Parts: sequence; structure tokens; C-alpha cells
Amino acid sequence: MRWKTLVAIGTFFATTALQAQVDFRPGYVLSYTGDTLSGEIDYRGDALMSTVCRFRTSEGAAEKVYAPDDIRAYRFTDGKYYITKVVEGKNKFLEYLVNGELSVYYMRDQSDHDRYFLGKDTVLTEMRYQEAIIQRDGKNYYTHSSWHINLLKLYTQDAPSLQANVEAIQKPDHASLIKLAKRYHATVCNGEQCLVYEKRVPFLKANPEVVVGLVHYQRPVVRIQDKNYLELGVLLHVWMPRSNEKLYFRTGLLHARLQRESSTLSYYKIPFQLEYIYPKSRIRPKAAAGVNFYSPFYQTVAVMGGLQAQLSSRVYWSVNYDIDFTSSAKMPLFPEKMFSHDLQTGLFFRL
Repeated sequence: MRWKTLVAIGTFFATTALQAQVDFRPGYVLSYTGDTLSGEIDYRGDALMSTVCRFRTSEGAAEKVYAPDDIRAYRFTDGKYYITKVVEGKNKFLEYLVNGELSVYYMRDQSDHDRYFLGKDTVLTEMRYQEAIIQRDGKNYYTHSSWHINLLKLYTQDAPSLQANVEAIQKPDHASLIKLAKRYHATVCNGEQCLVYEKRVPFLKANPEVVVGLVHYQRPVVRIQDKNYLELGVLLHVWMPRSNEKLYFRTGLLHARLQRESSTLSYYKIPFQLEYIYPKSRIRPKAAAGVNFYSPFYQTVAVMGGLQAQLSSRVYWSVNYDIDFTSSAKMPLFPEKMFSHDLQTGLFFRL
């Protein structure tokens, strides 16, 4: 029971601390009167940045919170650009992806749905897209709408050579719409080039971490000699910045040789965890939670806290403290008894 209380308290404080983290980056705000205010803007998730802009003139200065009714636009320096547009009768900040003969905008709504909009001749139209599972003859079938294709064909009808490109867009996303808008602009406009504001980031990136440490398993949960054991391994931090620049999927393979009274036992651990890494400063806190799978087969509930210290532009020294718990029979993802704890150090490589 003591461990359950500690986990609950630790989770509360960790969640509070992570929510309190801010990520101010250079940028500017454009007012409705035409003024430009330079300073720093708090970088958050796509859904939040569609509704609010947290701005300050410099580090340590008072923060000003702007709604879409308050400002015309805001932009991160050489990065994302948000402009106020009316969506369903309310002002929203839409991310400006392409400014051209066919403009493209994006927002993520509060239901975590990606929504795209086309702008042409001052008219803003949403490209609606839906996915569904339908039943037919007792079987489930995946289906999706094609309204976005019809709309794109309508908006690009003066460029017949692009119709095949339009039909190839089965699901609207950043890459396909930006590519189409650029091609359309080049086809129908012989003058200036269109402007692409999107900050290019990879869809997926895996960053390795080589670690070494000491692990201690609790007895009688594991019937081995009661001491610390050397643990070696490689962790993989899978990053999807289009979804969230601060969240990772943490996995890998860790190995330890455990001693019994008359034999040794090789233990392999594979983590499956959701991880948060603060994206700024030379010292970066991190936290993770999820499950660990062991061979010989066993499953635990795991939490991790740690730090990264930047050594160079792509290399970080890391410290991790992991705690594993056996899970409750009634609630498999709820910790019951302490299984092990280990302290690791290593090098994290940002590829």
C-alpha cells in the first residue's frame, strides 16, 4: 500500500511539473492596427496554439495572453505562422502552410482531429475528411470519404494537368497539400513564387541511447542473490514531431546476468513507455511511464525520471532512474509491489 501511495504522489507532482513547463521561442505578433511586437512565444501543441498565443517581450518579462479576437496573426521566427480566420462563426488561429494562388491552412481541434482549409479569392473552405468502419455481410470494412478530392478538383480545375495529383491524395496531410499547392501556383502563376511557411520536420525519427547501470531486484519477487547487478543496453526514443515535439515512444533492449545459489540467469528487459523530454535548455528533465516486458516472460508496470545534459549539438549525457512494480491481478496496469529499481547513465544521440 505504501508503494501505491508513493506512486500516486509522484505521478501527481510529475504531471504538475510537466504541465508547468514552458517553451518560449523567438517570434512576433501582428496586431489589427498593423503594429509588429517582437519577442518570444510559448510553443505548445497544435490544438492549444489554434486558440491562444502566450507572448512576452523578453525572458523574465510579463506574459500577455492573446486570443484570436485580439491579434491578426503571430509567427515563430523562421517557423510556424498562425493567422486569424473565422471557422464555424468563431475566430481561430489557423496555421498558414502555403500562401499562393491556392492557400492552405491547418488546425487541430479540441477533439484532436486534423482539419485543413483551402483559401482562394478570399474564400475559405474546409476540406472535410472522415474515416469509418462499416459492416457488410457480417464483416467489417474500412472506408473513408472523398469530399476533399472533389473540392480540390474544383479549386484546381484551371490546371487540368494536376487532376491525377489530386486523385492521389487519399487522405489530406501537410506534405501532400503543400506539394499540390506549390504545383498549382507554378502552373497558373507566371509571376512570384508562393510562400511556404511550414517548418519542415520529419514524420518520424529514432534517437538511440547507450546505457550502463546497476539494477536491484526485490526478494522474494525474484529468487536471486540479494545484490546490485550490472545492466547494459540500448534504448530507442521514437519521436513523431508532427504529433508532439516533446513526447517520445521509449523502447529498447536491456540485459543483466543474475546469480542464483547454483546458477546464473540472463534477464532481458524491453520497455514500452510514453516519454516526455523537455525540448529546451542544456539540462533537460524527462519522465516516462508504461510497461516493461521481461524474458523469461514477465510483465511489470514502470515509471522513469531523469535528466539530459547537452555535451554537443547532437550528444547528451543522460541519467535515468527506473522503478518497476508488479501489477495488480484485477488492474494489470496498476502497480502493486515493487519489483526492481535501477540507476543508469549513458549517452543519448539526437540524429
